Amino acid sequence: MSMSMHVSTFKDSTTFTLRESFLTGMKDGPHILTPKRSISIDGLQWWIDYQSSFCLDSGKEYLSMYLCVNQAVKATYTFAVDGSSISRKLTHEFTKPDDWGYPCFASHEQLRPIFRNGKLTITCKVEFEVMEPVISVPRVCQLFEHVPTDVELVIGSDRVPVHKNFITMISPVFQAMITHNTTESESGEIEITEFDFATVKAAIDICYGRESPKMPIEAVIGILCFCDRYVITAVINELEKLILFKLSVENFCTIVEYAYDCNKESLLTACHNYFKTNQKKIKVTKQFAKLPPRLVRAVLKAAFGLKTDYDVLRHAHKNGMEFVMTYLEQFLINSMTMDHFCTAVNFAWGYSRQDLKKACVKYFNDNRDEVLSLNTFYMLHSQTIGNLMKTSYFAK
Repeated sequence: MSMSMHVSTFKDSTTFTLRESFLTGMKDGPHILTPKRSISIDGLQWWIDYQSSFCLDSGKEYLSMYLCVNQAVKATYTFAVDGSSISRKLTHEFTKPDDWGYPCFASHEQLRPIFRNGKLTITCKVEFEVMEPVISVPRVCQLFEHVPTDVELVIGSDRVPVHKNFITMISPVFQAMITHNTTESESGEIEITEFDFATVKAAIDICYGRESPKMPIEAVIGILCFCDRYVITAVINELEKLILFKLSVENFCTIVEYAYDCNKESLLTACHNYFKTNQKKIKVTKQFAKLPPRLVRAVLKAAFGLKTDYDVLRHAHKNGMEFVMTYLEQFLINSMTMDHFCTAVNFAWGYSRQDLKKACVKYFNDNRDEVLSLNTFYMLHSQTIGNLMKTSYFAK
């Protein structure tokens, strides 16, 4: 266990009323002290000392202003006359109980026009910097230094040594593999095939609290996937806060794919909101075109409140997402039903989608009598019906 020093800041303020009569006939008046204010650190108190004084150099009367403290501290503070441009700021390192400020803060001549009904208010805002000791709690890896490892995670030809009792506490999956009558419990080896050595080692290092280098978001996602697989919840909770904080156009696709694949609802919601705001920038990235179309469909529905796949098709067409249209069209072609036939026809001819037109024609020829009995069929535009009938005739 070690100790270091940390700078903490504490802010406070006070306002007091100055009466115009205070300036009358007082070249060197008495010192007036405001009530002492306490700060939430060991015994620190502060207050203001002000008086009317005479400056021999200028031959003018001034208001003097001082910040007073009862112990050593560094302070940055501002005295300001409310409703005016008179404001002065300074920083001072108090080495003992003392006062420090302005013997000539503002002249009586400057202050008199500001009085209203014989009064004005002055505000002092102060920020104290205090050195506080910080106890550094030992890392988990430091607590286990004297205990030999007794289990190995095997990744190909590489191995990551771990402590059996530790990994069974952080992961119910590892617990089930090691504490029951299994091959892993007998051999003391757990084979991992879904992740590479770098990912597994980085994840275990985080669990042990070892120093980790700065990692790209892809590496963080890999660690999250490992922790999700082995249900290491504590690490997941912390790393998801990190990637949410770092969410950007450049890494959106990586993060949303993780959230979708691992069913992270709160992270997905954040991604949906981010996409709605940044669609124009995200949709032109190379990574976006490589996303699974089913994922993009889910994102579009959630982000823009789209109800049906045809709503998604229209949105994708409007925003130039051809790969989404191709995927959805094929899905709709393969699952065409009587309930959605007229919607498919309307979209196919309205947006000149050739493959969907062919599928509609085939479906029409195979189910002509049922289609012609649909009320919705006669609600289609007459030109669309004519095009369908004409194309179906030549397709026979």
